[in-house]
Amino acid sequence: MKRIFIFWFLIFICSGNIALGQSSKSYLRKGNKKYENKNYAEAKTNYRKALTEDSAYAKATYNMANTLYREKRYKDAAFNYSKLLKNPKELPDSVLKNVYYNMGNAYLQEFLQGNKNEKDPYKNLNQSIDAYKNALRISPKDQDAKYNLSYALKLRPKQEEKEKKKQQEQEQKQKEHKQSEAEKIYAKAQKLVKERKYHEAYDLMKKEERNYPELANYKDFTNRIYGVIKML
Repeated sequence: MKRIFIFWFLIFICSGNIALGQSSKSYLRKGNKKYENKNYAEAKTNYRKALTEDSAYAKATYNMANTLYREKRYKDAAFNYSKLLKNPKELPDSVLKNVYYNMGNAYLQEFLQGNKNEKDPYKNLNQSIDAYKNALRISPKDQDAKYNLSYALKLRPKQEEKEKKKQQEQEQKQKEHKQSEAEKIYAKAQKLVKERKYHEAYDLMKKEERNYPELANYKDFTNRIYGVIKML
């Protein structure tokens, strides 16, 4: 996985008033220094204060997302990057490209961490692919985005194969478990037959056939019990 773009330059989004803007910028500068010193907790505190002063301060939102990424909080990082896409036309292409690229990294890392949506296991992977594609629409020659997009696309068939194998293994385990349970039921019925409890043995086999189709392997045994019952 290649580098994350860190954007320190001014993003031209209007703030409510000049005083408010100066205060938020001060917190941003403090946050940037903490970030450079890898003090991510303090960096977040300052970015959060900047956003409290000016909730539309895109630069603080962007750097907050970068900080969350550094902390490996990929889901939260992706969420913060996505905030910047509510009004993408307000961002210069050079910034918008980096937002998409970093968001793609966040979604991809979230997928690689094994955090999957139950309804759509490939949601994070597909979102990362879409983000890289959007970055490349803005900057078609971006080698980092090309590399990561290629990497993400290769994961799709491999992951599908892995999931298929995992499902097959689970099915095999379930099959083995049911076979084991069927054998226990058969052994119990045999014991009942030895005790001349034919009705109980027959009822047990017929009742459990619904839950364990594997008991069909002992159909001759069940039929013989039934034959004995008819002669009693």
